[in-house]
Amino acid sequence: MNIGIVIFIILYLITLLCYFFSETSGNLKRRSINKIILASMFLVFGIIQYFINYEILSIHLLLLLAIIFAFIGDVVFLYSFTKGGLFFIISNIMFFVYEWIIVSIYSVPFSSIWYFIPLFVILWGSFAFLGIKRFSNFKSKTMPLLTYVFTVTIQGSLGISLAIYFENIKMSLFGIGLALFMISDYFLMVHKFKYHKNWILRCNSACYFIGLLMIVFSLMY
Repeated sequence: MNIGIVIFIILYLITLLCYFFSETSGNLKRRSINKIILASMFLVFGIIQYFINYEILSIHLLLLLAIIFAFIGDVVFLYSFTKGGLFFIISNIMFFVYEWIIVSIYSVPFSSIWYFIPLFVILWGSFAFLGIKRFSNFKSKTMPLLTYVFTVTIQGSLGISLAIYFENIKMSLFGIGLALFMISDYFLMVHKFKYHKNWILRCNSACYFIGLLMIVFSLMY
């Protein structure tokens, strides 16, 4: 790893640390500036690595587009939970389609990744049950929330199985990054609809931004 990458990681983590405080400061302008800078860092890094390592119209363009929609979701989410969520749904779907393209291209046997299905069922099913019956009252947001969590959970679950199957740096970064993306949204739901604790919101941000950093790092390989 060259010194430029090391410096980028340090600056990224410092910016993330600052965001832990700005996102709970109650100052929307401060939070927005900090978050947009942080999201722009993973986006720009991803774009640069894509054009360095891949042809413009390669299949990996779908991965780059998923990252771009995640960035847009980040920005829009600052001002609208619902509209930001829509961009994230698009991003999640793109991640999932890209995962299946990888499965197809490398002829990954379904018998080696099948367990992503029960993992998905357990995670999403538990969320749906607790959200509707026991944990929180989503009210009119029930179906949109279940839809969103469905998309992030299925791509995260498949990401875990791909990371385990391939056992290389690229897919480990990609798969674990998607898993952290998924986990971050579970923290977000707990914070938004049940326990309004700052540490839970910071766990959401830590998992999400570190997850996206790992995903864009996978474009280096």
